[in-house]
Amino acid sequence: MRIANTTSERVTGLEYVIILVLILNSSHIFLQGFQDAMLGVSAVAMLLLAWYRKARFTPSFLLVCAWLLVWIAWVGLIHDVWSVKTVAGFYCRVILGFCAAAILGIRLFVAFEALVYRLTLISLPLFLLGLLVPQVFELIHRLLSVAPAIFQVDAGWWNRTSKDSLMVYTFWLDRMHQNHGFMWEPTAFASVLLPALVIRMAVNRFKIDRHVTVLLLGLMSTFSTTGFIAGMLYLPLYWWSNSKRNGKVLILVVASILLPVIAMQDFVADKVVAEFERGDQALPRVGGSAGTAYGNSRLSSFIWDMRDFVHNPILGIGYFSENRYSGENPGNSVNDVSDTLVRFGLINTIMFLVMYCVSFIKFSRAYSARGWPVIILMLLTLCWSEGLVLLPLFLAFQFYSMTRKNAVPGVGQPGASFRWIHA
Repeated sequence: MRIANTTSERVTGLEYVIILVLILNSSHIFLQGFQDAMLGVSAVAMLLLAWYRKARFTPSFLLVCAWLLVWIAWVGLIHDVWSVKTVAGFYCRVILGFCAAAILGIRLFVAFEALVYRLTLISLPLFLLGLLVPQVFELIHRLLSVAPAIFQVDAGWWNRTSKDSLMVYTFWLDRMHQNHGFMWEPTAFASVLLPALVIRMAVNRFKIDRHVTVLLLGLMSTFSTTGFIAGMLYLPLYWWSNSKRNGKVLILVVASILLPVIAMQDFVADKVVAEFERGDQALPRVGGSAGTAYGNSRLSSFIWDMRDFVHNPILGIGYFSENRYSGENPGNSVNDVSDTLVRFGLINTIMFLVMYCVSFIKFSRAYSARGWPVIILMLLTLCWSEGLVLLPLFLAFQFYSMTRKNAVPGVGQPGASFRWIHA
């Protein structure tokens, strides 16, 4: 079933604001010193807006919330770890994500792509300016240092400068050669550009327009290894899945020429090889002073996570991070796939995955697009490198599966109800 006239509708100011709130609570940069307060205020405001728009908490969503609370309490009691603040923050993210999806319906995807396109359009000239005249951003960095709790975040002990946020654009003096966009690092920026690209392709019937061009330029400017790998694997495959015979041949020809060129870039092939070498060698070397997080790559994180996972594969170690590695590994996990498995266990991880699948099945049916498994594989690849699962923005995509309709009347295009998904 295709929803008519969705692409011709202008994204409203309210829709932009809702997506911007999701992004600001997911980017970990702007208002860093007030993140908890901003999350709480955002969740309450979104809850009130959902009530005003008559967006309902569906039985399936309430059931998931109740189950997660029981799971958090049970695992917390087993490991003798409990934090009211941590649980409150978790549910604020959940409420923020679900309410945004319930208010916007199918327009969640359209509005998300539209705002990402505009923010990318802002980032490209700023990124170019940073390459050509870095002194401008050195000056801005000094000015923003006056209020670090608002505009800056510590980049870690291994770098000499903090990251700076202009709310809609992030820069880092140590890595001006990579476009951070509005996220905390280039790979995180790529992790929102790629979903925006597949959404735009589906909504606009796989035409190359200025949105696709700008988003691709944004992806290229990140110089992110994971972003390039995910892009070169899944974008052609998704396009191929929705093309006719002649289009499939053209995509195969173009892909066979471009993919080897992209793969042989030093920040792609060489970095992947180095990642595996470093991951294998990092295991005996992870350590240092207590709390120091060096030595972990995505692969070493995966190996350490699996060591914990085998002890509690069904329910996981738990949401709380205090006893995350049981004192064995002082490094932090930088692999969201294995981190989710070891913390949430198989039951919850499968539940999250099913919810993502249902969301993108609904989205694909709404726009008569094929290839939703490609989108899921792309998200899993991105999660290998970035912590995306619990971000409000991605929780909104996840909980879209539990909204009652493709759109709430009064906001965006009214859509068809998918009754087979409802509780």
